[in-house]
Amino acid sequence: MNYIVYLLAFGGLIDVLNGYFINEHGITLGVYRVLLVFILFFFSSYKVMLFIMISLSYHLIVFMAFSYELVEWATGLDLWIKFSYLILVVTFFLKPSLLDNESFNEKINQLLGLLFFLIVFTTLVALFGGGYFSYPEEMIGRVGYVYSANEYSMFVTVTCSLLTIDLLKNKKYFWCAIVLSVSIAASLLMMVKTAIVSSLILIIYFYYIHSLFFSGLSFFVKFFLQIIFLVLFLLSVYFLFEFFIKDSLFLERVYFFYNRLDFFDFLLSGRYTRVKESVFEYFNDFSLLEMFFGKSLWIYSESYHNIEMDFFDYFIRYGILFFIVYLFLLYKSLSAIFKIRDRESFLMYFGLFSFMFLFSNFIGHFLYSNMSASLIAIFYYKVFRSNENASSI
Repeated sequence: MNYIVYLLAFGGLIDVLNGYFINEHGITLGVYRVLLVFILFFFSSYKVMLFIMISLSYHLIVFMAFSYELVEWATGLDLWIKFSYLILVVTFFLKPSLLDNESFNEKINQLLGLLFFLIVFTTLVALFGGGYFSYPEEMIGRVGYVYSANEYSMFVTVTCSLLTIDLLKNKKYFWCAIVLSVSIAASLLMMVKTAIVSSLILIIYFYYIHSLFFSGLSFFVKFFLQIIFLVLFLLSVYFLFEFFIKDSLFLERVYFFYNRLDFFDFLLSGRYTRVKESVFEYFNDFSLLEMFFGKSLWIYSESYHNIEMDFFDYFIRYGILFFIVYLFLLYKSLSAIFKIRDRESFLMYFGLFSFMFLFSNFIGHFLYSNMSASLIAIFYYKVFRSNENASSI
């Protein structure tokens, strides 16, 4: 159990360090990741080391059983992706002992705290002018040492949302305020429109849902509290706009692109055009076999530019087959969420899932992001913990 949490925790840290090395030295963290393997081996028990060696050997044998091209692709595969595969294998075999284990739940909560600390550190770096710009060409926004502003905006929003849900459920309102402040500060420093808008929407949503379930209060008292929160929230938004956004280059960038693009291109930052081009190529250049199985990740990455909208990226890569699998996973996810009997938990997790689904399909960099791996895992674990009929998930 410790090993799985360690692997998940390293995901966000590696992405931050990787951003630094790419920007400063033009290299990825191949050497660091090899060192990480030795560290994990050193601190792991002999059983875990044996399991890792067996798993890696198994993958190597499977890869060798396929074509030379597949072996060539696999040997060049990013080490963190191999770690991700290993997490899946380890979790699968340990599933019965993980799903309803209180000590593991505590470790997951500690992992969330670690990820939040990473956000606080990155926010402080950005606040004092360190790190890199979200948009280097225009010199707008700060993301610390993270490489991708879009991925980081997702990382901040979902991590803070998961923390907020737990804190609200446990009525720890002081820490809710801390998480809220950090989330807004990080979003404003990023100057990414999706980060700012999504963090504000989720904050309103979570607090509104929580207010509906205040026990021992009449409808009028609940309504009054909601009005107070809404007024305070609107005043906060006005304050943030007046003193942080109004005179920033961020608004100039928004106006510039809004005047040049139509509504969909503006909303999707130009991705709508790439979708149309890719769909045209799909129906005109793909064979029937490629339409069903796609062009694969390797060929797609070599021949096409990422659309940065997860559904379309994956659809072009893996074709109709992916669409079928995608619908199945969507169905299984929703069915698991709808089994949650506690209405407050259901509404909160359903809202967060809807956000992640929209974020993935309209902004991208979510389903295949290193930083999101731990967040997706934690989200489904929290859904499991909230389900009274958990054995059916």
